[in-house]
Amino acid sequence: MHRSTSWALLVIGLCLLGLDIGSKRYVVEHFSSSGICVFRNWCGIDFSLEYVMNKGAAWGFFSSMQLALLWGRCAIILALFAYLFFAKYSFLRNLALVSILSGAVGNVLDFFIYGHVVDMFYFRLWGYSFPVFNIADSAIFCGVVLLFVSQGMSKEKRTSKE
Repeated sequence: MHRSTSWALLVIGLCLLGLDIGSKRYVVEHFSSSGICVFRNWCGIDFSLEYVMNKGAAWGFFSSMQLALLWGRCAIILALFAYLFFAKYSFLRNLALVSILSGAVGNVLDFFIYGHVVDMFYFRLWGYSFPVFNIADSAIFCGVVLLFVSQGMSKEKRTSKE
């Protein structure tokens, strides 16, 4: 990978991490138990910002296993970092891995800073309460989507060459 590409990925990853850390700090310092309604009943969708303490994994699963989750998350972060550092892939795939890595680091840092993951984005979609999430969760989700897209694009290239 070119040096400029590596720097671009590093800057993107640090920006995602900084945005996540900053938004969580703001929420912790300025929000109480009540949230702020951003919009209500826009095409059946409600959106608000709320301070939610998530002591588990996604949607609060495994909240009684915080230490095991921490070690598992740290192991995944180290494996992803090593994979990203040594694997030679396209910019899109590396961008996906950097996005996932930034989100994972952001959520692990929460455990050390606050003792739980700070979630804040709350959507209610046509009466269904969607689980509360944060920027790190969004980065992980977008990274996984980009992995699927990059995989599809690489398969397309291989089949068109044959």
